[in-house]
Amino acid sequence: MPSEPASGPLKSRYAELAHADLEENRRRQAELMSHVEALREEEALLVHICNLTGQSAVAPLGGPTPGQVQGGASADFSVGQYPTEPSPDLSESGRHRPEKETAPKAGSKQPLLRDLVLNLLRTHDEPRLAREVHEEFLRKHPDRQPSVQVVRNTIEGLVAKGHVRRHKQGRSVMYSVSEPVTANSV
Repeated sequence: MPSEPASGPLKSRYAELAHADLEENRRRQAELMSHVEALREEEALLVHICNLTGQSAVAPLGGPTPGQVQGGASADFSVGQYPTEPSPDLSESGRHRPEKETAPKAGSKQPLLRDLVLNLLRTHDEPRLAREVHEEFLRKHPDRQPSVQVVRNTIEGLVAKGHVRRHKQGRSVMYSVSEPVTANSV
């Protein structure tokens, strides 16, 4: 029975590999859940923005469709006719939501949040955390009070448009202004 002594180390090696794979799967699952939650928050913000601008928007995934009301009953609204203003202090899920900055009034000369955030990022050579950008924004613009999540979503919108780059360092996500695209670099 010379094969029995060799099976002990082999079993322990497989057990170590299985344990390492399981830990990696759990780490990746947590990372993906965090990403899914960020996407849900971004989706809710975009639906909110669409509702504020009067554009019809589909409900967030897992939420009611525009023709449904609480309790599952169908309302008699056609597309574009259902109420566009959500309850001021309840999110679509029925939970209280944090205060968010509203869009500037039509007659106001207040600059857009995305322009102010982009200018803040331009003043730094190194990538910045969304929280750092938020803190600096509040210092430089005390009259405006967007939440950290609103600033993060604004930055992610700038990433989507190619104005800002995302840098991942471990579990942290940092942002910097993208280099302008020139005709020579294309």
